[in-house]
Order: sequence, then C-alpha cells, then structure tokens
Amino acid sequence: MSAPAMPFGQPRPDSTAAAPPRALPLEPAEGWLTVVLVAILGISIAWSVDDARWIFGRPGLTPFLIPASLLGSLYGFLSAKAGWSRRRALPLGALAAALLLPMMVGSVLAPGEDVFAQFGASAHAVIEAYLDVAWRGRATTAQYAQWLLVFGILAWGTGWWTAWTTFHHRRPINAVMLSGAVLVASMSLTINDQFPVLVVFSLAALLLLIRMHAFEERSTWLRHQVWRAGSMGAPYLRGGLLFVALAVTGAVALTATASSAPLAGAFSAVNDRLIEVGRQFQGILPQGGPSRIVGSSFGPSLTISGTWTTDDSPVLQIQVPDDTPYHWRAIAYDRFTGTGWTQSGSVDQSIAAGAKVLGATTEGSLAAAGRRETIFLVRPLDSSLHNIISPDSPVSVDRATTLTAVDQAGRTFFASLSADGTTSYRVTASVIELDPTGAHGLTANQLRAARQDYPAELRTAYTEIRPGTVGADSRALLSTILARVPQKDPYDVARAIETYLRDPANFHYDTNVSDVDCAGRSVVDCFVFSRRGYCEHYASLMTMLLRVEGIPARMVEGYLPSRPDTTGWETIRRNQAHAWVEAYFPGYGWIEFDPTGQVGISQQLPAGPSVAPPTPAPSGSAVATDNGGNAGRRPNDERNTPPGGAGGTSGGGDTGSLGLIVAGLLLAAGVAAAAAYAYRRSERTLPNPDSVYRGVTRFARRLGYGPRPTETVFEYMGALGDLVPVARPELQTVAAAKVEVAYGRRELGEDRLRALRDAQRRLRLSLLRLLVRRRRGAPRGPRPRR
Repeated sequence: MSAPAMPFGQPRPDSTAAAPPRALPLEPAEGWLTVVLVAILGISIAWSVDDARWIFGRPGLTPFLIPASLLGSLYGFLSAKAGWSRRRALPLGALAAALLLPMMVGSVLAPGEDVFAQFGASAHAVIEAYLDVAWRGRATTAQYAQWLLVFGILAWGTGWWTAWTTFHHRRPINAVMLSGAVLVASMSLTINDQFPVLVVFSLAALLLLIRMHAFEERSTWLRHQVWRAGSMGAPYLRGGLLFVALAVTGAVALTATASSAPLAGAFSAVNDRLIEVGRQFQGILPQGGPSRIVGSSFGPSLTISGTWTTDDSPVLQIQVPDDTPYHWRAIAYDRFTGTGWTQSGSVDQSIAAGAKVLGATTEGSLAAAGRRETIFLVRPLDSSLHNIISPDSPVSVDRATTLTAVDQAGRTFFASLSADGTTSYRVTASVIELDPTGAHGLTANQLRAARQDYPAELRTAYTEIRPGTVGADSRALLSTILARVPQKDPYDVARAIETYLRDPANFHYDTNVSDVDCAGRSVVDCFVFSRRGYCEHYASLMTMLLRVEGIPARMVEGYLPSRPDTTGWETIRRNQAHAWVEAYFPGYGWIEFDPTGQVGISQQLPAGPSVAPPTPAPSGSAVATDNGGNAGRRPNDERNTPPGGAGGTSGGGDTGSLGLIVAGLLLAAGVAAAAAYAYRRSERTLPNPDSVYRGVTRFARRLGYGPRPTETVFEYMGALGDLVPVARPELQTVAAAKVEVAYGRRELGEDRLRALRDAQRRLRLSLLRLLVRRRRGAPRGPRPRR
C-alpha cells in the first residue's frame, strides 16, 4: 500500500533527511517567446532613433541604443520575476542605468579606453555642455554626450517599462501603447524610410497581445480547474498567428497599392494638432538628422536643421492683379537663438473682418511712403496652412483673423496673421510702388537718404544679438564686405551683403548640409565656416550681419512667386517655401532683401533722382559702439537690459513683503475654512459602500498593493488584513458592505453606514503601514501593482 500523498515540498513525518531545495524554473511561465517579443518592441524604438541620426546627422553615434534597450528589458524581466515592487525596482534600475549608460556613451566618446576612462569622458562632456550653456553664455555647445545620454535613457526606460508592465502587471496593452507612441513620435520626425521598423514592431506587438491573452485565459481555466485547460493554448495561438499574418500582409499590400486617402479629411483637425506638437518637439532636438517638415503652417519657432526637405504638392492659389513677382510673406521672426528663430514676448489679438490689421500695433502707426494698396484673392489648398499669406504688409482681410505681434515694452510689431479653415479670402496689402521718377513710388536713392533715428523699441527688438550667436568669423566676413562699400548708409550696406551672399563664388546653395560638423558653432557661424546652406542659412546670416551694423532686421518666411496662368492665378507649391530678410528704413517701413543665390529673387529698385542726405540725428539718439568695436551697434549689456530697469521701484520692498504676508494669512484662513466645511459636510453625508471599497482599493494600489484581476472582495480584503492585522476589523466591515450592496442588492441602514464611514477614516491611517512593510516571504498577499 503506497504512502499517502503529501503537499509539494513538505518532508514525510518519518523522514530524517532534509527536503531537496526547490529548483528555479528554466522557463518563465509566459514562455521565452514572450520575452523575445518584449525585447523586439524595445529594439524597434532604438533602431528608429539610431537610423534618424539626430546627433549632428552623423552615423555611428547611437548604435549603443540597441544593447541599452536589451539591458533595460532584461532588468525589467528579472525585477518582475523577483517580485520587486515598483518602489524597489525603480531606484535600483535608475542606479543600474546611471552606471551602465555613461560607460556606453563613453565607448562612443573614447573608444578603446577602459571603462573608468569612458565613464570619466561622459561626465566631463556633460559638465562642459552645462558650463557652455548655463555659465559661459554660449548659444550652442560642441558637446553631444548629453544627447547620447538622453537617448540612452529613453531606450533603457522604454525597454524596462515594457518588460515590467508585461511580466509584473500582466498588462501588455500598456507596454504596446507606450512603446508604440515613442516609436511613432520618432518616425514622425525623420524623413528616413522606416517602414520595415513599423512592420517588425506591429508583428511583435500583435503576437505579444495574443500570446499574453492566451496565457491569462489558460491561467484562469487552471484556477477554476477546467478540464484540459493546459491544451487550450495551441489552437488559440494558431488562430491568433493566422490573424496577425493576414492583418500585417493586408496592411503592407494596401500601403503599397493605395492611390487615395478616403479618410484624410476626417482627421484634418488631428493632423493639424500633430503638426504643432511635432514642431514644438523638433525645436528641442539636437541639430542634425534629416527631419521631416510636416504640413505647410509656419510656427512661432523655427529650428534650422541640416536638411531642407519638401515636396511639390500645391499649397494655395493666389489671383494677382498685375505681373509683379511678389514674395508671399507668412511670418516674421525677431529673436535668433543660435540654432533657429523665435517670436519673443508674442501676444495674440483678434481682428474683425475688414478691420485694419496693424491698426492697434506700433508698426501700424509708423509712416511707410512709396506704397500702394492692392487686393489679392487667396484660395488655400492645404488644411494645415493657417497663416494668412500676403505680399509685404497686410492692411485688412475680409474674414476674422488672429494677429500675433512681438511685444517690446508695450510696443507691438507684426509677427504673423492666422485664421482657421480653408475658405478663400481677400487680403488688401500695402506693396511697394516702383517709380523711376520717385514722385509716387520708391527708389534706391530715397532709401540711401533715409533717416537712421529708429524707434527705440523697434531697435531693441530687431537689433538684439544674443551672446555666442555671431562669432569672430562672421564679423570678419562683414568687414570684408564693407571694405567694398564706399558709402556706409544702411541701404548700400544691405545691398552689398545681399550681393556678396548671392554670388555662387562665395556661397553655395545646398539643401543637405548634414555632413558639416557644426559642433560649437551657431547656425550663422557654421554657414560662414562651410559656405554651404539653403535659404534659412542665407537669411539668418544676412539678418545678423545687418544687426551687427545696428540696422534693424528680421528673418521672414513665406513662399517664392510662381508664374501665373492666363487668368492671373499663381499656384504656390510647398517646395516654393522660402526665407528672406526685411530691413527697416524710417519713413519707408520694412524693405525685403533676398540673399539666397540660385533660388531667391532679389527686388531691384530704380535708382531715381538724387535725394539730399538727411539732417544728422541728435547725439542723444546715436547708436553706441559695442565692445567689439563695431560702429552702430548697441552694446549687449544695454540691449539685453529690460526697459525701466530690472529691480523695480525703490522704497517698495517693505510694502511688498507686508502684502505677501497678509495674502499668505488670508490663503491659510481660506484653506482652513474649506477643510472645516468639508469635514462638517462629510459628517452629514453617509457614504456609498461601492465608493468606499473603490477608495480603499485605490489607496492600497497607490501604495503598491492592488487587487489581482481574479480576486474576490473577501479574498482581497483578507489579504490586506494579513498584511496589516490592526486594520482587519475595518477591512471586514468594508468587504461585507460592498458584497451586500453590490451582489445582495440590499440597502444598509444608517447605523451600518455610519460604521462604514468610521471604518473608512481609520483605514486611511492604518493602511499607511504598507509604506514601511517589507514583504519577505509573505505566505499570502495581493500582487504589488499600481
């Protein structure tokens, strides 16, 4: 007769030998294929980021992202299987990443060195980058280790989170959603063809979801002792695999053969929002890499990358009343950051249909002679284009618009004009009248004789030069150009700079300069160094050289003119997007200059009759000389000082402190009154058992002890009672009330509800013991989760 069966792992009563140790399983319960699929999700993201070449467009700097992602996935898998809570796994994972990632980055900075030297190289590069930007006042830095660390953290963190969520929480959908969002964000910012990456990721994600769902179903069947539950996975997985294969194959075939986008219009609003988000995200990326230009709208900030990418899709049509080739202006920028342009201190103002666009701005009150008003009919063809397109200065639009203006100490200047929708509109614009006699139009001699008493706020906004943005090479180039100018009036200076830059013997037009190493240089200094670039490089350099000479200038973007058809309509395409320069001349307004050789169109003014030079301005209005010895420029310290001083008015410190104290006391009294009111109201309000149970569950989950998916109310409350014995009576009260109301359909009396309210209050304090509990071999308890 055989001995009775004993529980697994327990010695027989008559056995004198110790039980053999329990061996670790050689395969995870979810299977090794699940581990591989999770790793593929992280590898896809690392693959996408590495292929984009975001660091100065240079290949070979980010191959370490794939092993970093694999290590993050491995750590997430091991920490989940070890049963660590998130409070333990997060800091230990951060510590591991802090040790491993700098060494991986160091292998790029100092290849062949030992691990200590590589770690030191990473630390030194990051410190130098911080000092360049925060202490040395430079606009850019030659260091790039900080970006390598950021991308490394992204790869490690995504790999860890994907594995942790899958194996610890058993929530693969969360892993797929997060990693998919990161992948789509990376792919949307690069023009590289990453379709294979998306296919691989989609296959891995769908297979992971199906496999984990089959695993959960099998676990549920086994829990309920369903017959032959162990064999249900094979047909389930075979059907799921067939579905994945058909879905991915169909998607690939549709992508390769589809010739239309029937649902494109339904998602126009979403697409516009993604365009704006993409532009904001692109602004914080390191310079370099072939980035994607999405949409046709011009945003409030512009980052000049190493590649100009576009297509020939039509953007809008404009009916032109004459044969003049107009530059179609969309937006103007006033502040150069070293890597791009932005609108500083911009404010928005609603403009009614037919109202004067610049009527409420300072710019609208400035005289602008030699112009005429002309009406243009504009028909937008691209839903992402929200900018109102106009040649020169818009006067009015026959629809409601929003004016964005640069605010300088209460004085505002045009930045852009926008409107929603794609309906046609009529814009009245003030354009330059070309008149050789100078009687009614504008001539070159009139601009040569223009005054130089620029309005103070306009001069402050449009002659600003931030430290580190215009280096010695750019200033030396300006000296070379000015040496050929006999007269140093602003017009001849601007025309000389434009002519020099347009000469292909001096600068070469190139839409791809991602191979140029511009580390440590601003965009304009790099352009002077390489002598290669596209319109944004040309316009940025000319704008900043004019500012060095004390001439107010701004960088403008819009579209080049096209050849009109027989009915007078110009079709503007996206590849006609262009950047040029506008310089300000008192009495005549903004005058455009196009320095881009081979592409740009220079506006030539007739010489006209001679004009007497202006009366010299008083000495008090003269522009000072900066520290670099460039006449006409205001010194940087004066230009960067806020109007009115930075310290406020004197004698107001005590009053301000007293006001803060009084405000603080009133705020504290208000908070106390609100708390007392809430407490009294809770005393009068009887709780709902379902709400109480959800509140206890939510509170415990935040502490790392949430319920299992298949756990009953009494099982979960009992498990919490085992962890916190002092709270067991209150937990039983909550569980009984929940079950009686939710499943027994009973209504509790006031006495039971008051007892439930008291139990809820005591539990808020009792369950805080979970924060300091160390679960070491607990025989039973809820799985830690968040």
